[in-house]
Amino acid sequence: METQVLVLTDVEGSTRLWRDDPDAMDAAMRRHHEIVHRAVAENDGWRPVDQGEGDAVFAAFASPSGALTAVERLQRELAAEQWPTSVPLRVRVAIHVGEVVRRDGNIFGEAVSRCARLRSLASGGQTLLSASVFELVRDKLPPGISVVDLGEHRMKDLFRPERVYQLDIDGLPRRFPPLASLGGAAHNLPVQAAPFIGREAELIALLAAVRAHRLVTVTGFGGMGKTRLALQAAAELVSDADAGDVWFVDLATETNPDVVPARIAEAAGVRVGTDDPARVLIAALAGRPTLLVLDNLEQILGCAGFVAELLSAAPDVRVLATSREPLHVRSERQFPLAAMGLPDAAGAPAVSAAALSTYEAVRFFVDRACAVRPDFTVTNETAPAVAAICARLDGHPLALELAASRVKMFAPEKLLARLDSALGVLTGGARDMPERHQTLRATIAWSFDALSPEEQLLLARMSVLPAAADLDLVEKVCGDGLDVLQMLDSLVERSLVRTVDSDGETRFGLLVSVRDFAAERLDAAAEQSLRGRHADHVGAMFAAKGRLVQSVGLVRRELPHLRAALSHLRQTDSAAAEVALLVAADDGLLHDGLIAEYLRLSQRALGLTDSSWHLAQLHLVRSMCFDVLGQQAQSRATASLALEEARRCDDPAVHANVAVIALGQAHTRAEVDDLVHEYVGLRPLLQAREAESFDREQANILAGALRFAEPRLAEDAARRFALTSDSGVGPLRLARVLLDTGRSDEAWEVLAPVQDASAFQGMRAWEVRGLVELARANLLRGEPATARELAQQAWDRSLSLGAAPYEAALVLADLERRSGRADHGAAVLERTLTDATEISGPRVGQLLWRRALCRHDAGRADEAATDIVTARQVLQDEELYVLELLGCLAAEAIIVESEDPARAARLLGCVEANLGGWALPFGLPDDVAPVTARLRSTHGEALEQGRVRLPSGAG
Repeated sequence: METQVLVLTDVEGSTRLWRDDPDAMDAAMRRHHEIVHRAVAENDGWRPVDQGEGDAVFAAFASPSGALTAVERLQRELAAEQWPTSVPLRVRVAIHVGEVVRRDGNIFGEAVSRCARLRSLASGGQTLLSASVFELVRDKLPPGISVVDLGEHRMKDLFRPERVYQLDIDGLPRRFPPLASLGGAAHNLPVQAAPFIGREAELIALLAAVRAHRLVTVTGFGGMGKTRLALQAAAELVSDADAGDVWFVDLATETNPDVVPARIAEAAGVRVGTDDPARVLIAALAGRPTLLVLDNLEQILGCAGFVAELLSAAPDVRVLATSREPLHVRSERQFPLAAMGLPDAAGAPAVSAAALSTYEAVRFFVDRACAVRPDFTVTNETAPAVAAICARLDGHPLALELAASRVKMFAPEKLLARLDSALGVLTGGARDMPERHQTLRATIAWSFDALSPEEQLLLARMSVLPAAADLDLVEKVCGDGLDVLQMLDSLVERSLVRTVDSDGETRFGLLVSVRDFAAERLDAAAEQSLRGRHADHVGAMFAAKGRLVQSVGLVRRELPHLRAALSHLRQTDSAAAEVALLVAADDGLLHDGLIAEYLRLSQRALGLTDSSWHLAQLHLVRSMCFDVLGQQAQSRATASLALEEARRCDDPAVHANVAVIALGQAHTRAEVDDLVHEYVGLRPLLQAREAESFDREQANILAGALRFAEPRLAEDAARRFALTSDSGVGPLRLARVLLDTGRSDEAWEVLAPVQDASAFQGMRAWEVRGLVELARANLLRGEPATARELAQQAWDRSLSLGAAPYEAALVLADLERRSGRADHGAAVLERTLTDATEISGPRVGQLLWRRALCRHDAGRADEAATDIVTARQVLQDEELYVLELLGCLAAEAIIVESEDPARAARLLGCVEANLGGWALPFGLPDDVAPVTARLRSTHGEALEQGRVRLPSGAG
């Protein structure tokens, strides 16, 4: 191994230039090579034989100063050249330093891949440096060169973020588009714990397959690296112009193929609501370029029909699947994944360390060995044994990882001897199983056989756990009679149990292949007993959850276990336990954004119980879910059902809670008064702490219920709640009322504690509302750019929750209209109304009168007239939405002024009479003032005639 400074270049847009004018491009590239090659040669650089793909140039230097001088020269000369092509050649460059191996005139090593990843972030004309290069040159930059820190970015190997620097050359452009890193693309690809090593040829072939075929299934035995390869391919495809959104869907813990549409929708941020997930998903993805990475399908191959249906109905969708077996549907392109590249076993005794390090299986083995023994290296003396180990294990990634974990205990020669003796006996599996599968099984069996009987028993028991679990859960489910902590330490050392750090605690889980192997050591009775114990413990965890914030955190942390427990209870017809567990987890599911899933689960639970206590809880949370989805009519109806059941049950705390929450769905002022009165009557029956909690929650809900009807009462309730709230919800409630009444500076001060999402303690729906109000405050304070960024975040997060983004849409449309792009504002509102067809009640009125105003400004008079009439019809029956009705009336006055000025005057008279301390939303004060002035002089009498008080006494 030796350290080299690597320089990798590429011509931006060369494919199109070759296609459009090949003769001109041929001449241009000859000149390009002359410039680049001369700059490399004259600064003591050298070019490997393999120059990489396309029009790239690859060079290596012994010193960073030589590399920088060469890059400065080639970029200056390239920028000054008169090119024969239709556009000038623009070259992107990356500079990285790292350890490499030279062989046969070429360079190999992970540093080469890192340099290529760095280059992929750049634009034409831009030069990027890795952090390692920057540290070498920061204090000795040549004259005319400076460096700019571009921050941390995720590259396409999905490894840890890297700090990236830009090399600025005097006289050349310094401003470029944002780096093409993964953070800026629409995807949910997870960060990986280790870099992508090996499989370069397979990656290129898989990328070509996915670009050419709409369904590609990577097949192979467990532990072959299917998931990691698929993730890497997805990362490469994120920046493809036609790839669209890229969503990874982990299905490893699923056993029911019917849930696949819902899991895809969840990953892709498609809001399902109460509809059929398959139908909604197909409709949402039709015409929307999307790559779905469906991982671990072998246990749910029954989903193949849905995958075929999705591809047929949504022609812009592509699927990259991983499975031990193909799906066997038309148009499927199978991609069998073989072992990693290996040295020839026959030549192993003579292989050198340098030559060995060019093989991907060896590089993978060494990387994993270094994870447990950082000083592990391959020398010429140990190279033959390492080569033989990799050959003996047939280059299987999981087998290599298991074997590598033993280098802490054995030198390579000793490890090889133990492998040979053990695997000669432990072949396992069917006689017709491929040899490499027998080898994997033997490797796992060898590791398993090396355990004590107690360790074997613990590993077998842990196979019932659907995901990594904390020590407490492992002990209570699997630890009967076992010293779990001591044995886990041993199993982690052997890489049979993996650890995951989450929220400051260590969790323990099994790789899929190890879990499958261990599960075979359990008989059916033992497995059923353990699954029952698991469900009991999960139920106990949620029953003892305590505060809401703890419930949200518990759901987020234990979701696979919650799903597995509910599934077991469902399969064993344990109706009472299933309902109890769902009720215990309901607020966590709601506030963690798993709304569609809760609605499906609770719909089933409603038919499993006749307990008024449980029914009240189920209906209550369902009502809150419908409210988040924007389905206000359904929310109100469901809240009424919850109240009916609460009145029947003999639990004043449940009754009080339902009465308080039902306030938020009240339809009239009288209904509000009745519910407050009902709660007050229950208060003496409550424990002191309960009463205090419900008083606080009553103030919270009342502030929202009266927000658009009686601002003074709403503000009083919001202030009472804010004084006792331990989260950002209190300040947010108050800020909303202050913004509604035009006090943006005061609202800004109140919003100070909620600038960080952590203020909402994991309640994702409230995080979205916080972003909306921060956006609104920035807009009113004259910061439209910040307002737009925050509103867009709120939009995106709403969709990720499966919620209708109507609140974010109101702000985005306001921004567009204030910027003179009313047609864009109308489009935002049209999209919201179209995509979220189940939005009902006053939410529709809010969206429609704003769309009417945008359409009017854009010259679409007929559409505006239709919208405003519909909006008024919706809002005039809503006693608790007076401010929105006044906004609608003001918008209508603006729309009809030219055709019916008398009506416009009467409408504005009504607005003036009822506005009180409110400030009209959507920029209306600036619109209404000149219209009112004109009409006061021409239609003053009509203006006075319109000054009638609305029934609710707004303001």
